[in-house]
Amino acid sequence: MLDALTIHRYAGLRNFHLELPNGTHPEFGNLRICLIVGENGTGKTTLLRAMTMAFTYAGRPHPRFHITYEHGYAPQGKPRIITSTYAVVDGFARLPDRGPEPVVDHIHLSPTRIGSVRRLEASILENINSNEPQRRKAANEILSHIGLSEPTHYQFEWRFGSDPRLISERQLHAEKVHNLLTAAGAKWEIHETPFRASVRRTVKGTISVRDVNEAFPDGIETVYSLLRGLRDGGSQWYSLPGLVFPRQDESISINDLSSGERTMLYRFFPLLDAVQDEAVILIDEPETHLHPKWIQEFVAMLVSVFKSYHAQFILASHSPLIAADLPADCIVGLKRVKGTIQSAPITVRSLGGNPAEILESVFGVDDYRGVFTQSVMKKLKQAIKKQNLPEAERLYALFAQSEEKLELFRELRRLREEQES
Repeated sequence: MLDALTIHRYAGLRNFHLELPNGTHPEFGNLRICLIVGENGTGKTTLLRAMTMAFTYAGRPHPRFHITYEHGYAPQGKPRIITSTYAVVDGFARLPDRGPEPVVDHIHLSPTRIGSVRRLEASILENINSNEPQRRKAANEILSHIGLSEPTHYQFEWRFGSDPRLISERQLHAEKVHNLLTAAGAKWEIHETPFRASVRRTVKGTISVRDVNEAFPDGIETVYSLLRGLRDGGSQWYSLPGLVFPRQDESISINDLSSGERTMLYRFFPLLDAVQDEAVILIDEPETHLHPKWIQEFVAMLVSVFKSYHAQFILASHSPLIAADLPADCIVGLKRVKGTIQSAPITVRSLGGNPAEILESVFGVDDYRGVFTQSVMKKLKQAIKKQNLPEAERLYALFAQSEEKLELFRELRRLREEQES
């Protein structure tokens, strides 16, 4: 596990030393979690990138880095560092090759490197059918957080257009695909609708995961090949198979999940593919592109999915929802002092804290309201001060209930009584 990092010179960091929190908690199992917070410009992403670079030189001197770490459950082979980002600018570069044998195994996960839905489905199936109970349990934990059970079927469809010159070729190839998949156990729905001088046929099929694996040596790859052949046979449109998951009393295709649900699958299954004991996982801005509901779920998912692994997660985040979901002794702050960046411990209780208090104590934001709200509030107070009752009442009506609004109500009532008397 990574304990400390000294940076003599790297990007904007000079003579910087960071002691990482222990990051353990009774509820974390074997996992360690550390959160790095700080204002913009304090080098959180730079620090994660420096950690990645420093691991290249672990165990040998380098003029810019010095890193200390411990191994309690050493894996077979090299230690592994995993980097993940969904930020607009990918701050992680590949580790440079510094010799015939790299010091660490580096895996970088980003939207451009994670891959397609097809790759995600392969990851889901591989993990839920893994020979490792630890990995199977972790995969089911991911699905459970999203309200899904293990996938049971594939769902696909294709549609024929109306060009009469291609109808015979389409029908011939479609009949071949239909017969092969029917023999494997596929069930069908066929809909025909008039379209100009011809008929548009839409074919929807489902086939169980078990039937696919039993019928075809290459499993779903054979079905992919058959459906791609529909395009060559003249089909105007077709969809590749989508996994279908039980959800309460219904089923839902992976293609019909919300963007937030798919995003969580895309983030956690590649992590599960890469994780191992003694891995150090660096995640930059995990809240990026996530709905607040999923930001609230993030730490809980890390714990429930990975708590059986002797791994260390180091997060850099701007989110008070994530900070409020971790104990203060798992958080380290960065601050700029006289042009230099320094680390600072978090002295308040953060776990379960009020987001407004977290913003002030952890992120240094002393007013949780947006600048526009602050400007309207300033106008309201000025209207009261100038005894402009109509304008004050108009502005007052815009605000949601809060303690400050209650105080302003008392001032408005006093102003109204004075003017009426």
